[in-house]
Amino acid sequence: MSHTTPIHIRPVAFAQVRHLLERHYAGGRPARLCRVLGAFMPDEPVPVGALLVAFPPLNARWRAVAWSDAYRAGPRRAIARRINRDLRVIARVVVDPRFRGGGIGIALVRSYLARPVTRRTEAVASMGEHCPIFERAGMRRIDTRPTTRDTTLRRGLRRCGVRPDVLVDDRLLARALRRRPDIASLLAAWARASRATRAALHRPDGLPDIAAQAARAILAPPAVFVAERGDARRTAWRKKSSTTEITESTE
Repeated sequence: MSHTTPIHIRPVAFAQVRHLLERHYAGGRPARLCRVLGAFMPDEPVPVGALLVAFPPLNARWRAVAWSDAYRAGPRRAIARRINRDLRVIARVVVDPRFRGGGIGIALVRSYLARPVTRRTEAVASMGEHCPIFERAGMRRIDTRPTTRDTTLRRGLRRCGVRPDVLVDDRLLARALRRRPDIASLLAAWARASRATRAALHRPDGLPDIAAQAARAILAPPAVFVAERGDARRTAWRKKSSTTEITESTE
């Protein structure tokens, strides 16, 4: 990239950034997608970066820490209406590997926060410790504790003498299961504890996938970031990039 490479950010259709999602660890189209931003560079015919915004999950154990009691009091239906009225979640931020490190991800987040769909924005990064773009874009990190199911699984693996990283290697996992068949029960209990992983229990090849997801949850717990309308405009960049010149469009 040159000393000042212009980046143009504007709303796009999902089809225009589908090629980038193939490089994202979560892959696919987020449920209840509501906005897509694309980052464009000169001489590049397709977007080199994308940010996808979706409706938020209704249940998030860290939300009370982020927003106090705003979404706790009242009937469940009324709480759901408030959540859908006030909140959206940044579901994906992905940049073409050729252009990573040039501030495109930060620029995408800041561009969205400057004109958010709702007054409050949330983001959950599965590799939060290694993904500083949200904080650098002006979002506030929320301290979260491990879930009960993650803590239970970690303790169970310790009793079995198995390190969590064994779960991501199919060969080592098979060897551990032969030695301690009860590991399968631990993983099944972990999967049953969340709707997001429950369906994998019914697939013939679901156990390795469950094991890999459990390992990620234990070894690289997600980090949560939030912002309220106006935060990004009041927060200076923590690290300015000399390689990008950002322009934005609402077209």
